[in-house]
Amino acid sequence: MYAPTPALTAGDFAVVHAAYGIYLLTSIALTVWVARVLSSTGETFLVRCFGHDEDLARSTNRLLVIGFYLVNMLMIARMGRTIRGWIADYGPEANEPPALPR
Repeated sequence: MYAPTPALTAGDFAVVHAAYGIYLLTSIALTVWVARVLSSTGETFLVRCFGHDEDLARSTNRLLVIGFYLVNMLMIARMGRTIRGWIADYGPEANEPPALPR
């Protein structure tokens, strides 16, 4: 049978927010690090692909890095929305457990 999860206390709620902050910092730091690594190694590849046209390779590389940032920040934000939903469902203000999927 379904046993409802107890609501979080004020201390637990602070821990959840701290975990969410750590998630944000870690996600953004990893995104920046991966983008820099891909940018540095990808530029060499693009120079070869574009027939040694370095200007075209650099500009294409910048566009790819910007796209990478946008996609990753969107996914971080969407996951944040999911986490905020969990906090709302199980936070101290929650009066009843979430409905079970049917």
